[in-house]
Amino acid sequence: MIIGYGNLLRGEDGVGPRVAEVVSGWRLPAVSMLIVHQLAPEQAEPLAAANLAIFVDAGVARSCGTTRERPLEPAGVGTAIGHTGDPPSLLTLARIAFGRHPRAWSITIPAMNFAMSEGLSPTAECGMDEASSTSRFW
Repeated sequence: MIIGYGNLLRGEDGVGPRVAEVVSGWRLPAVSMLIVHQLAPEQAEPLAAANLAIFVDAGVARSCGTTRERPLEPAGVGTAIGHTGDPPSLLTLARIAFGRHPRAWSITIPAMNFAMSEGLSPTAECGMDEASSTSRFW
């Protein structure tokens, strides 16, 4: 399962959904896609059914070549998830509510502009290309 999240109207915050859309276009077998504005508790159920989850989001960075892939673990048991959340909290919720969570990774795309706009900077474009062409996950 690929979860691309971010706000498409907030500039480069929308790079996660854009990467997920690119990968979705490849029609990879057995890969489901979840493209959302933000992470929320209702996403725990489809997450619990996945064997592997890849969370794709923007992160503040000023240069190309800074796309990061890192493994994720569930948050501590006392961690609560409210109306919105983060990947570790969502993994915890999946485990508590549905008895399991998938192995999970985060891909963070470099981004600079989070103002109201729909465009991408050259840095985010480069990070998006880097993530969609070189990730070990596809």
